[in-house]
Amino acid sequence: MSGIGKTTIAKKMFAKNFAHYDNVCFLENVSEETEKFGQMYVRNKLLSELLKREITASNVHGQHTFIKRRLSGKKSFIVLDDVDNATQLDDLCGVLDDLGHNSRLIITTRNKDILSEKVDKIYEVTLWKLKDSLKLFSLGAFRQSYPREGYERISERAVEYAGGVPLALKVLGLHFKSKKPKSWVSELNDYENKGETFPGYSKSVTAKL
Repeated sequence: MSGIGKTTIAKKMFAKNFAHYDNVCFLENVSEETEKFGQMYVRNKLLSELLKREITASNVHGQHTFIKRRLSGKKSFIVLDDVDNATQLDDLCGVLDDLGHNSRLIITTRNKDILSEKVDKIYEVTLWKLKDSLKLFSLGAFRQSYPREGYERISERAVEYAGGVPLALKVLGLHFKSKKPKSWVSELNDYENKGETFPGYSKSVTAKL
């Protein structure tokens, strides 16, 4: 599920640990960039950022020895963010076969099936419980950690609709900010009856890291 916090967690892990590695790269929005520019562009972008050297379609083959030497002899820390199919994953991992000892590769995806036996550990990002969800929603809607008087029940309904997804709670809270309860009820009815998401947010299916 998008918005649940996969990228945020990966960024925090990267920021905390990257200084301990020789080659580092946080490659964001893999699926989006692949769709826009193609797999070769994304693969070469990964290598360029990782090795701090421009790798292009015209010179990648001539630098095979250099790439292999740089990757095999040093520790690398790589994050592949938002990989959504096995083809993308296989293509990117294919150029990382020579990673040095103690290297680390983190993959964020909404589809755990593409991981299969390729990873050592899967970490599932869980949905927020009601108490924490209500607090986050209220910070956006009321600029305080609890619902304003008279908004308690409708706030709980909005939080239930958001499904415990942090990004959804933030977006929905800000969307309803300064609106009257009647407007909340009307819009929530529309979203629920039509099976729609709300402005600024789109739902997906699963969340794995």
